[in-house]
Amino acid sequence: MFPIEKDTAGMTRLTVPNYARNVFLFRDRDRSALIDRMDRAIDLLAETTSKRPEPMVNIAVFHARGEWVTYLFPRGKHRPQVFHTGELTVSPASIDLCGIFVVPKAEHFERITGDAIAAIFREVTLSDDRFREVAAKLESER
Repeated sequence: MFPIEKDTAGMTRLTVPNYARNVFLFRDRDRSALIDRMDRAIDLLAETTSKRPEPMVNIAVFHARGEWVTYLFPRGKHRPQVFHTGELTVSPASIDLCGIFVVPKAEHFERITGDAIAAIFREVTLSDDRFREVAAKLESER
């Protein structure tokens, strides 16, 4: 089980409040309905970010006990600044955003902190304002 699964167990909200990264949470037993909701979220993200036909996102999907659970992480950036400066060789993808943070160089692993990881997540996921804008539109369509 990934950390994000534990963190959101039983949660039915569209967003995860006070989390270190912006993420949309979709749960449904009906796979087609889930796909429709995700498609709508991706359309709204494309519109909000002007990234057509597909905005930058990471997606993780899990299926257990007849329920589909999808985490959609809208991206603001592909890589964090620390990657470009060489300070840390990290480039978060779905596994990282789900809570298993991969740091391939031992010396970088030794010095990275929880605060640095949280800052990287905030940097690469969609800004709070844009995230709330998309979330409000999705909520109004529920």
